[in-house]
Amino acid sequence: MAARVDLHVGLPNAGTAYLQQVLYDNREDLRVGLVGEAPRALDRGARDLAGGGGKQWQAIADAVTVAPDRILLSSEGFSAVDAAGAARAVRDLAPAEVRVVCTVQHPVLLIPLVWQQLVRSGATESLDEFVEGLRDGAYSTLVPDPVDVVDAWAAAVPAADVHVVVVPSGVGSESVLWALFASATDLDPAIVEGWEREDGLRGDVALELLRRVNVALGDRVPDAQRRYRELVRPLVRSAIGDDVGRRTTLSQDDTAWATERGRSIAAALGQRSHPVHGDLADLHAVATDDWPDPGPVDDTAIAPFAVEMIAALLINLRNTRARIPDHDKHTKRRAGTAT
Repeated sequence: MAARVDLHVGLPNAGTAYLQQVLYDNREDLRVGLVGEAPRALDRGARDLAGGGGKQWQAIADAVTVAPDRILLSSEGFSAVDAAGAARAVRDLAPAEVRVVCTVQHPVLLIPLVWQQLVRSGATESLDEFVEGLRDGAYSTLVPDPVDVVDAWAAAVPAADVHVVVVPSGVGSESVLWALFASATDLDPAIVEGWEREDGLRGDVALELLRRVNVALGDRVPDAQRRYRELVRPLVRSAIGDDVGRRTTLSQDDTAWATERGRSIAAALGQRSHPVHGDLADLHAVATDDWPDPGPVDDTAIAPFAVEMIAALLINLRNTRARIPDHDKHTKRRAGTAT
């Protein structure tokens, strides 16, 4: 039986994917067990705790009984678990000591990242439309209130065992994030020094082109998520790269709203007695003076890359045909039959 289990409650797009990749790639050196190392298995288990009714969580909890001395479980899905689900998790993991680590990021930085991830998964809403819905109370599962998440888990474990990690901003923020996370979980930060990961599409031109492709595709891609990852995203990336265009940012009005929301989150977390790793002041405001003025991406900016994407599609089609034996022979036979 594991003597200690760290539950990383990774709020969506708050550095969670980065931390999970660091943990997985360095799992042998870190000497900490990762039950259900595939993030999707852990996500399914988290959905069970959130009321999904499946059996994956129980399988994870059962595995802990034969696990090493230390276990670390990380999932964005833990952020959707309410107080009852958190109590079940702690109960199922007993008698292990459970420590909860929540990663929190400023809304000004977080919201564009959530929207980018949605577009990379097939969404058609513009950033302005997404934020409008968010301000009207929609998308609460995509951008949960960090205070509600922390409070749900704090109802199940002592306050001193709920650690808050504030995701930093600026140059080198990922390495700083890892150091803060390692501090919260008693891991050696030096083990993964210099580790880097590859990001996805970020530039506003690349994202807008992908969003327009999503609109044009509609529901014509069957088995949407799998086919989308296989067909659409690699095509866009091969055609135009990741960083084409400006940084994706909120409008001035939305920035002001998100900044106020960040201050409210910082004030509420400051009133709790949880250990904080990082600076809650990073939730007060984000320096945006050197950011580009947000605005719509026009057709002139997109057109050259749309042409590149058509060319990439044709090359992809040619390469696919070349891998099919006697493709041209079968094509000519079908054409002859049709005439």
